[in-house]
Amino acid sequence: MRNLCCLRKWPYLNNTSTSTIDEETFSRKQRELECERDQVFINAPSKASLWKLLPSTKDLRSQIQAMEAKGEQKRKKVVKRRKKIESRERKIKKTENEIKSMRKMMERIHNKKHKALETISHERSCLEKITIL
Repeated sequence: MRNLCCLRKWPYLNNTSTSTIDEETFSRKQRELECERDQVFINAPSKASLWKLLPSTKDLRSQIQAMEAKGEQKRKKVVKRRKKIESRERKIKKTENEIKSMRKMMERIHNKKHKALETISHERSCLEKITIL
């Protein structure tokens, strides 16, 4: 990949024979490369300027402590919210169980009512048979 890039920038280097490159082209390309190298060194940040950009260790420590404090507060909030959620989930399950229980009770009441109505209708039919006779 690097070779392809180099060949695109400097196609005259594709030829393996150095005798075909004339002196003027060689010196011109050498000056271009030296200028490019110098430009890279000029644009590169120096270590000293990089260290000057960083805040002092005390500032960094205070920032870290502040971030840790915020993180701890957020963890406490999360734990508190989880407890509320778990409590509400327990209430919901309890309510669902009560509803199930009430439905079963309603079904039993409905069955008893149905049996009572059947018994009453049977008794009526028996009474009607007796009164007819």
